[in-house]
Amino acid sequence: MTKVIPMNYRTQIVLVDDDQVILDVLSKQIIDLGFRVQAFHSATDALEWLNQRDEQPLFEPWMVQDEETALSANLHEIYREISNENRHNRVSVVVTDYDMPDMDGLTFLRQIRAPNVQKILLTGIADESLAVKAFNRGEINSYIKKHDPEIYDRIEDALESGAHQYFERESSVFMHVIGHSLYGQALKYPEFSDFLERIFGEYNVGEYYLLDSIGSYLLKDREDKYHVLYLFNQELLDCQADDLESEFGADSELNAEIQQIRGYQKALCTHPCVETGDNDLEKTRDLIHAIRPLELGADEFFYVVVPVQKLSD
Repeated sequence: MTKVIPMNYRTQIVLVDDDQVILDVLSKQIIDLGFRVQAFHSATDALEWLNQRDEQPLFEPWMVQDEETALSANLHEIYREISNENRHNRVSVVVTDYDMPDMDGLTFLRQIRAPNVQKILLTGIADESLAVKAFNRGEINSYIKKHDPEIYDRIEDALESGAHQYFERESSVFMHVIGHSLYGQALKYPEFSDFLERIFGEYNVGEYYLLDSIGSYLLKDREDKYHVLYLFNQELLDCQADDLESEFGADSELNAEIQQIRGYQKALCTHPCVETGDNDLEKTRDLIHAIRPLELGADEFFYVVVPVQKLSD
């Protein structure tokens, strides 16, 4: 079971090997998986390129420090990262051969300054014991035997896991801050991760961004289509029904939908990231969708996945 993270998208992989054939084959595999790749023949050149990059911590723009030096998380704005055209250039994983002429792979990996970049070592038969010791010391995140007949499957799994671990580590402070107010949130339940994995697979999701403190996400599939996974608890649905009744009246044409919201059968599905236009009665009705129950621990939530026609600016 993986941890819930507030965002994920395809990043850049650094690949280092003095064998051009290996570079070409692995570079193609990495690109086919949807990642960008920066390939180097020389560990020295790769190290210089990596350590001269000046990437700020990923979640720094959404961390706010008040006058009392307390941190807070601007949770409702992180979806705007989806409009950052440079986001895919962020390096999440480095894959390197061990045996290279200018510098061995372990020496290279030890000198990488970026603290959260995941490190994968490719080893020959003679290097395996060194890799095991480095892994046990925490100097690398994983190692892959170059003579493994399933090497390409191993690399795919390591890249997927490594990229997720990168976002997990980058978001650790952010998630710790919002974790102080997890009452009524699906995010606090470990099994919510399994639910998300099922939704991501069902909708072929390639990118996702947390939208609120309950657990709603903006989803972007691998065909560049958008959906929103809306999460609700009973308290939020009760507030929706009260607000709609106050705005349109108890005897309005929306009364049937309002009662369905009170009965936890439907929900008003809106978020600032979605362009909805003027919210008149008919438009509001179009934004009300049937919801499904989701039991997490002793709490009951409700969810629906809604396609998005247009993201707001």
